[in-house]
Amino acid sequence: MLILLSSAHSPRYREDILRCLAAPIGSIVQFRYDKRWIANELVDRVERGELALPSSGIVCYVDLQGAGPLTMIPVRSVRVERINVHGRTVSIGLRMKEFNYAEPVVFTKELFDLSGNVSPQKINDEVEGKYLFEVDSLPVSLKTGQTVGDWEEVVVLLRDQAAFADEPFFWTVVGAHLEGSKMDSNVFSEWPQKPISDPFDLLVYHYQPKPGPRIDSKLTISTGSSLERSGPSEIDIDSRYDLKRWRLYPEPSGYSARETWIRIRTADRWNLDLSVTVKGPFGRTLAKAVVAGALIAVPSIITILTQKDVSETMRMVISGVSLVSGILAASAVVFSIEKLA
Repeated sequence: MLILLSSAHSPRYREDILRCLAAPIGSIVQFRYDKRWIANELVDRVERGELALPSSGIVCYVDLQGAGPLTMIPVRSVRVERINVHGRTVSIGLRMKEFNYAEPVVFTKELFDLSGNVSPQKINDEVEGKYLFEVDSLPVSLKTGQTVGDWEEVVVLLRDQAAFADEPFFWTVVGAHLEGSKMDSNVFSEWPQKPISDPFDLLVYHYQPKPGPRIDSKLTISTGSSLERSGPSEIDIDSRYDLKRWRLYPEPSGYSARETWIRIRTADRWNLDLSVTVKGPFGRTLAKAVVAGALIAVPSIITILTQKDVSETMRMVISGVSLVSGILAASAVVFSIEKLA
C-alpha cells in the first residue's frame, strides 16, 4: 500500500488535497514528487520498473507545523495507475476511489510506526522524512466510505487545520446523472468511463462545516468541444451547503467517439479538470448516408429503367451499381472522408 502525502508548503500542494476532495470516483488527479522525498527503496523499484501497477494507495494531508511526527490526515483511497520518471522528479496518475478519515493523533502514530519512522517529522525545527512511502498494512483507525457523509467527515477534519481554516467552502462532484437513470445523491457514483450520448446533470455538492459570515463565492464551469452547457457558466455559492446541478448536452462531431473535458474553477483560484468521452453518432450518420445516396442515385436509376434497348438483367445491375455509388459518394461527404491524392 502506497502512502502519498501532500502539504501546504505551496499553494499547488494544498490545492491537490482539495482536488482529491472534489474529484468524482473514477476520475484522475496527478501528483508529482522530487525523488528525494520518496522512500529510497521505492525510488529504486520505480526506476527499475519493478513497481507493480496499478497499485493501491492513500492520499493524506500532512501538517508541517508541530514537533516530532507531523500530523497526517487521511483523505482519499486511490489506485496508482501510472508513474512517469523524468530526471529528478516523477509524475503519478491517481484514479480516485473512496474517502478516508480517522482521528488524526491516533492515525499519525499508527502510520509513523507502520512506515518504519520514515513519515515526516520535525527535528530541531527541520522537517525530515519522506512524502511517498510504502506500508505493509493499513492503520487500524482508518475508516473508509463513499457517501456524502463520509466526505463531510474528511472536510470537518481538514477544516480544523490552519491551512484550510480560511477556505470559503468545500465542494465535490457527486457524479454525472445520466438522463433516464436512477441515482442516489447521497452516494458517490463512478465517473463515466464509456462514451456517453445522452444529456446528463453534473451534480456538485458544497459544504462549509462551521457557521460563519455569509459565503459569497462562486463555481465556474467551462467545457471542451462536443459538450454544450445549459444555463450560465457560473453558480453562486451563497449558502453553507447545497446541491448544485449543471445540465450538459453531448454534441458529437464527426462519427467516432471523441474525448473532451469539463473544467470547474473555484472562486477564480484553482481548477478541477475532468475527462469525458462523447459517443459518435455512427448509426445516425450512416442512415443519413444511405438516404442521401439513394436520392443521388434516383435520377440515374430512373433513366436506365426507361431504356427499352437494355435487357432487364442489365438494368438491374446498372441500377444497383448506381445505388451503391450514390451511397458511397454520400458516405464520403457525411463521414468527412478526404479524397486521396
